[in-house]
Amino acid sequence: MKKIISALLCAAMLAGVPMAQAAEVQPITLSKGVLGTLGSSGVSYEAKLSVPGYLGQLETTAVIDGEEENISVSVVRVGKENTSVSVELKRFGGYIYPATLYPTEYNYVEGEGFVSRDGRGGVTGKSSRTGGSLDLGSKGGFYSGRIHFYYSLEEMNYRTVDAIPNEKWTELFWFNLGVDYVLALTDKDAETFLETGLYKGYAWPGLREMLGGEAQAPTFTDGSFDHIKAVNDYENGIYSDVSTQWYAPYAARAYEVNLMRGNKDGTFYAQGKVTVAEAITIAARLHNIYYGYSGEFNQASPWYQVYVDYAVERGMIEADTFDDYTRPITRKEMASLLGRAVELTELERINESKTIPDVEADDKDYAAIQALYESGVLTGSGEDGTFLPENEINRAEAATMIARLVTPELRVKK
Repeated sequence: MKKIISALLCAAMLAGVPMAQAAEVQPITLSKGVLGTLGSSGVSYEAKLSVPGYLGQLETTAVIDGEEENISVSVVRVGKENTSVSVELKRFGGYIYPATLYPTEYNYVEGEGFVSRDGRGGVTGKSSRTGGSLDLGSKGGFYSGRIHFYYSLEEMNYRTVDAIPNEKWTELFWFNLGVDYVLALTDKDAETFLETGLYKGYAWPGLREMLGGEAQAPTFTDGSFDHIKAVNDYENGIYSDVSTQWYAPYAARAYEVNLMRGNKDGTFYAQGKVTVAEAITIAARLHNIYYGYSGEFNQASPWYQVYVDYAVERGMIEADTFDDYTRPITRKEMASLLGRAVELTELERINESKTIPDVEADDKDYAAIQALYESGVLTGSGEDGTFLPENEINRAEAATMIARLVTPELRVKK
């Protein structure tokens, strides 16, 4: 393949909540909205990922082409149709050139680990301006689930990526969407593994529990804003310092859905700063409720650790994202956390897409913040709609962001 001088990589994350395990896990079609911004090119995208026959997710360590990796493997059941991974591109800020893809298959070799093999006979994929897919066949196996897209910032008017001459490839970028790895199993494969403990020579830690229902396996449910309902009754006087201020309806709504509470002295304390720990707590509860659970957690010491652990496990933050949980959180950090708690692709866009003047286009959270603007969750400040990303967020502003996010009637059409 020709060399791409500027290469970018973007993998879709699966950040769902484990479902209760039945006696035997049943396949579903995994469908996830994905949005992001691609590194130094500053191109934003919005997409929908689909994986039919999905059984669950294995998190394990394996040697891939000589390198030990912590890998995330989507396990799927091969049915009447071929195994596939597909992505629908709903929006993309660059120019994509159609390409033929050759999925990578991995074979296990004793003493070496998994060794890749490209271009399995006749089984291909494709990518284009509208999306892409990988057809992984009907025989089962272990594959890469990443769909590659090739794009430029300016239209070069070539029908396919293969038509682009060598001297023009310095103007190309690439990224991928999908899932990291796919383990496809036929019914016979599953039976053989449960009998022998091996599939294609490898033991696959956690697979027996997933297939046999011997323990809870991490299967991902579909989230929904419909899960977020009022569980508390708000009445005037619940907060001694809230009456008719502009933020009163937002403070009330955040209280009703159990995502913000007042202080022990009965005040809301609108101008008080929201700490990193408090913001992670809100985001963790929101994520849990959005995916169909209660939002209740068993606290330990320090009180916020259970929420931090949850957020790390669900891919909302990295373990080292914050080094001080007691400091005030910024507006940008708050928006980023909330954007990872729910699927922003499900928000109705009621405002035109406009450039955010004080957020860099190549910022990793630009697409999420833009989605919050377009859906009326954020409105910006002044005539140009500045976001003030590095300003510390206060409780009134946080309640407003939360209430609009979970309540369509409170969002603002500009």
